[in-house]
Order: sequence, then C-alpha cells, then structure tokens
Amino acid sequence: MNLHQQTIASPVSCSGIGLHSGKMCEITLRPAKENSGITFVRTDLEDNPSVPVHVSFVSDTSRGTTLVHGSASVRTVEHILAAFCGLQIDNAIIELTAEELPAMDGSANDFVELIRKAGISAQSKKRDIIVIDREIVLKDSTSGARIEARPSDEFCISGTIEYSGILGRQSVMLRNMENFVDEIAPARTYGFLSELKALKEADLAKGGNLENAVVFMDNPLNNKLRKELAELFEIDPDEMAGNNGILNQGGLRFPDEPVRHKVLDLIGDLTLLGQPIQGEIIAQKMGHSANVNFVKKLKQEYLQKGVMA
Repeated sequence: MNLHQQTIASPVSCSGIGLHSGKMCEITLRPAKENSGITFVRTDLEDNPSVPVHVSFVSDTSRGTTLVHGSASVRTVEHILAAFCGLQIDNAIIELTAEELPAMDGSANDFVELIRKAGISAQSKKRDIIVIDREIVLKDSTSGARIEARPSDEFCISGTIEYSGILGRQSVMLRNMENFVDEIAPARTYGFLSELKALKEADLAKGGNLENAVVFMDNPLNNKLRKELAELFEIDPDEMAGNNGILNQGGLRFPDEPVRHKVLDLIGDLTLLGQPIQGEIIAQKMGHSANVNFVKKLKQEYLQKGVMA
C-alpha cells in the first residue's frame, strides 16, 4: 500500500451510456490537490454543483450506489470508485454531463485504462490510513449479508455469494490490490433472465445490453422469449447464445465472475469511507445496501476514536 497520496497526472475523458438511465454521459477526470478526496462535478447543471465522495451523501442503494449533495445527484458510482481505489488514487475530480456514469462494459476495466492513460502522480502528503484494530461486524437479517473487518498487516478482501441453481456458491480473495487490475476489474455486472422484463417495467436497465452485462438463464430461452427480449432490449436475436446457461455469446471472463463483480462493488463502496483501510474485510452475500451500512458503521466506530476526519 502506498504511503503517500496520489492523483492523476493529466485530464482524460471518455463517454458512454448509463446502465439504468440509458442516457449518454461524457466524463472527464482531472487532477486534484492533496487532501481533497474524490469529487464529482455535474457540468450539465447550472453553477456546476459538486458531489463529494462520502458515505454521508448516499441517497439510494437499489441496483447501484447513488450520491446526492444539494441539487446534484450522481448515479452508479461504484465501478469508477473501485478503479480509483484499486489504483490507489486518493484525489481526483470527475466531471460528468449527466446524472449516471457510463456503464462501459459493465466492469471497471475501461475506467482503469482511462486512469492509466491519464497517468498517476505521487503527492507529498501521507495517506491517512484507518488501521482496523478489532473485529467489527455488520449483519443484515433481511438480505442475509454479513461483512466483517479484522486486524491485519495488509489490506485483504474476500467475498462469498450463494444462489440456488446455476450460480451456486462462489468465493474469491484479493490481497493488497496486487491483482485488482487483472482479477477483479474485468468482472462485469450480472443479472438473471427472469429479472429483465421487471427491470424494464421498473424504468431501470434502459441502457442495459449484452455488451455491458452478463445475463444468466434461470428460464429456458425459447423462440417466444427470444423474440420478446429482442424487441424489449433492441438486441439482435443472433447475438443471444443461451449456451452454458449464459445469454451472452462470449461467455464468462472468469468461472466465478459474479462474486468477483460483487467484490468490485464492495471495493467501490468502501471508497465512500474517505480513507484507505489496513485490515481484512470478509463479506458474505454482500450488496450495495449492506456495503454502505458497513461503511457507516466503520465511520462511526473510528470517528469515536478520533482517527477520522
């Protein structure tokens, strides 16, 4: 883990469609001064309002993490925040031209490459690291989620998900962000065939397609359903595979891609703490709601100790 803060070396931009809004958004990453943290700026709104990356500004955790500050909101922030965390970027400005960040390919891959293109610049100030010195546990009786922090000489994060049917039980571990770029960042968001119509009816996943999400088949893909999906999502029926229980033609990037994506989301949500962690994080059945509540619990515990700003 780097001891000194880092920012990006130069401005860099990209654009894409929001996963849920379906709206085009251009983002520009800019360097930021020491101790400023990561801040979103809505350049499409009057006076360019800013939204600091902090757990106190979380307004919604359904199908992604949304931040609101004043009149400005920013939606689906977890993937780009995971990229910043994975590359140990402490300070940056993220300008965007719409409410929701681009989905890109549904992972953090493109954001990692964008940051690498900008370059990484070391800063003189030391990082304020939260050292986990005791066991801290969050349990969510509704979802069955359990997230725990334990003391450790390094940063280590592990996750487990469990579904009946096609996915079953999956686990993965990451140490010190050493393999984040290769083993976590490429893992894409996922869903189930049975959810697709409901998501559309709930005015979600407007920008979702087989290029930015993995779809697992928990229902048979017959000709009638194939036609419905083609019309609903404007997908070419020839792009639907249905082999090995996955709608996407290209298959999975990892045999356990879903749990890797859940760890990716957790890393992004942990960034809302505002400071890096030294400790071991163990998560089961995690999701954005549990992730954010865990961050709130960590913040409360360490604010009381006087080690957080």
